[in-house]
Formats: sequence, structure tokens, C-alpha cells
Amino acid sequence: MLQVFPLYSDAERLPSKNSALARIRQKRTEYKERTELTSWIMVIKQFSTV
Repeated sequence: MLQVFPLYSDAERLPSKNSALARIRQKRTEYKERTELTSWIMVIKQFSTV
């Protein structure tokens, strides 16, 4: 019997470790971490010059 509404969607499945989506998510996480670190360094530099 064909289910019209499956119990789960493709979006709920975890991507495999080497899938394109997993690589994109990893790169995005790395980028966010780098930009957060850079912004903190800039804040620290501002306070150290005062």
C-alpha cells in the first residue's frame, strides 16, 4: 500500500558523513566559528587600546 504522507520526510534523515549537505554544513559551522572568533579578537583589541 502506498503512503500518501510518509512517517518521515527526507529532510529528517541524517545526511551521510560525506554527502554534499554534510560538507556544506561543516563548512558553514567552521565559517561561523571563525567569524565569531575574529569579532571577539577585534573587541579585545579595542579594549586593550583604551
